[in-house]
Amino acid sequence: MKIKKDIFVKFNLNSTFTKLISSYLIIISVILFIASLTFYTNYKKLIIKQGIDTSTKTLHQADYYTNFNLNWSKSFLYELYLDNDIHNLMYTTSPELKKAGLTKLKDISSISSNIDSIYIYNKANNCFYSSLDIKLQPNYENTMETLLLNTKETFSSNFIPNKITITSKEGKTITKNILSIFLSNVASSNNKLPDGAIILNINADMLGKYFKQNYEIDNTLFAINTKGEVVLDSNPTKFLCNISSKIHIKSILNSHKLKDNFTSSIDNKTYFITYTTSKNTNLKFINIIPYEDLLGKTKEVMNSLFFVALILFLLGIILAYIMSNKIYAPINKIVNRMKSTNALNNNSTNSKTKNELEYLSDAIDDILSQPASLQRLSLEEIVFIRKRFLKDLLVNDAKNVIDYNAKFNELDIKIDMGNLIVVVFKIDFVKKLYDKYSTKTDRRLIRFGIKNVITEILSTNYQTETIIVDNTIVAILSINQEIDNTILDTIISCSKNIQNNIFESLNISLSASIGDFAKDIFAISKSYTRANKYLNYTFKYGSNAILYEHKISKDLSTEYKYDENIERALFEAIKLGKISKVETQLDKMFNEILNYYYDDMILAITNLAINSEKLINNLYNINNENSCANINNFIHNLNNLETIEDAKLWLLDLYKSVIDKLTKKKLNKTNVLVNDVKKYIHNNFSNSSLSIDGLADQFNISPNYLRSIFKNTAGKSISKYIADCRFDKAKSLLNTTDLPVIQISSKVGYNNSNYFYTAFKKTYGISPSQYRKMNKIS
Repeated sequence: MKIKKDIFVKFNLNSTFTKLISSYLIIISVILFIASLTFYTNYKKLIIKQGIDTSTKTLHQADYYTNFNLNWSKSFLYELYLDNDIHNLMYTTSPELKKAGLTKLKDISSISSNIDSIYIYNKANNCFYSSLDIKLQPNYENTMETLLLNTKETFSSNFIPNKITITSKEGKTITKNILSIFLSNVASSNNKLPDGAIILNINADMLGKYFKQNYEIDNTLFAINTKGEVVLDSNPTKFLCNISSKIHIKSILNSHKLKDNFTSSIDNKTYFITYTTSKNTNLKFINIIPYEDLLGKTKEVMNSLFFVALILFLLGIILAYIMSNKIYAPINKIVNRMKSTNALNNNSTNSKTKNELEYLSDAIDDILSQPASLQRLSLEEIVFIRKRFLKDLLVNDAKNVIDYNAKFNELDIKIDMGNLIVVVFKIDFVKKLYDKYSTKTDRRLIRFGIKNVITEILSTNYQTETIIVDNTIVAILSINQEIDNTILDTIISCSKNIQNNIFESLNISLSASIGDFAKDIFAISKSYTRANKYLNYTFKYGSNAILYEHKISKDLSTEYKYDENIERALFEAIKLGKISKVETQLDKMFNEILNYYYDDMILAITNLAINSEKLINNLYNINNENSCANINNFIHNLNNLETIEDAKLWLLDLYKSVIDKLTKKKLNKTNVLVNDVKKYIHNNFSNSSLSIDGLADQFNISPNYLRSIFKNTAGKSISKYIADCRFDKAKSLLNTTDLPVIQISSKVGYNNSNYFYTAFKKTYGISPSQYRKMNKIS
């Protein structure tokens, strides 16, 4: 019967045990629900974010690829303009010059598979010259003429898309998709063609191959112009198709945003659409991903999550019972003991209607009717209470105090109730201090020693209370009057004295910040908050600083404006690999950042770091480098850096390492290329037609670039290197054979023996015959 009675009391609705276990079960249920919902929501957001990031990266790469080809085409077009043969073809009436120009034109057009054709317009002859077969030229000419008449530029800023219909040798009609750029001497006007022009046609289908994706739908990755016409797509049949009537395309064209992402229904299926607008080409790059591909895994995760939550809930029931019973057992024991001693005689009539905690609360209130006295506490407990009370004052958490004067007297706090100011001292380079003093006891003693020095020096002028808060020592000063310049100067002087004293005795640097004037004790927390805020500016002023409102505000800019021009110049210097220019531009950037408020400084440096990461990773991708920059740790620890100089040096080291890595790789590539050219020369020096232009064609680079890298790497020009190879072989033949000089001349690549004779004598000071007499091996 007693067991049944105990169970009834235990699980009675008014019982503390019932309330405990019910509370635990509710808490467990809420936690599981919130945790599951949060996990599912965050997982879904993460999946979508990853999709956005991947899609955005794909779009940026497509934009970069397009811009790269556009810039290459412009550069190539300009090289054509500078070529004498091509230039003559634009203006000459001479058949000989025309023939040379056409030969050069056909040779140049085969340099890259991306080049569809090259057209030259010569107004003097009123005709177009082309790199194409003569039969195909008429199909292009009307389009080329229209292109020149309809534009007011002299140098194309963007690709101009066109379709060309031609008839093959077999009689089939073929449509060619091209992207054209041109360069003319003057802009077309009054429906007149320029005197001369070069038109470069790029094969749009070749460029479109880059846009091939893995999804079996149309236009998964493509680019459109402002009219809604497809300009770049992996499917050639889509070229210049107008898709502006499609709902998702219409939304993109009508949007004022340069980039965005959204979901849309296409053919009764939901797709995730990301787009961005290119600054250079004004094309809109669009990427479409099936929404199910993004969220397909979340259904499996949800089922697994429900199963795990159910198991955890069952375990929670067991845990709730055990914990409730542990908490309830001692409470029930105390209640039974109090009831046996009639602790609540005056309320005994109501004790049956109360649960255990209510009964116990009333009993304790009766027993502890007298307030505790500090005299009953130990010195350590009094110090703790005093320190706790001062901390509560600083953070405005002492609102429950009724009589502050009485509390000050009780705790022996020696400051007045008004005319107060807070000074905060921070230990600079605290990590070095921790490395030097490894134990908590040593660190506590150091902080306590600094506190005593601060108290001693400040107390000579003001009533002072000091308290250690983490790695700072906070001083509350009673100044007995409103603050003025004289008092501020005195506090600054005392702070400098403290800094010097601590550095001389402990070799520790301190920074100090002076808060705002507090008229009464209730404003002391605002003074403390401001002082802590000013301490952030050690980031700008460095260690051993003394900071206050006027010093900080006098040279700060009220408006945050991130200077993108300086950033652009900095990034350009990084691309060029010029360390000195990088240092100069980085100094300019940080000198500008020094004018910002602290939060804006952190924001600007974070912005610079994020943009730097993007730039560096792009540079690595372009150079096929597996490395990548990661600035997450830098951003995460930015607030913990001692000075802004530390941030600048970190970024400078990052830039230097990137430039050094890419420069070495470029140098290695150059060395490999030059060695290959040397081998080719050694194997082909006997070919009399061996020339710089021929070598450039062989290795698919420009002649000027080949001249430059060969001279810088080999230490001599290509012409000199070829001549040396030929002369070395000639000397060997002169020494070891009886071949006539004219035959030797031919064997080493000189068809003109007179030229060989003259060049040999100029190089060695003697003729080939004299050399043979002096050196021949008998």
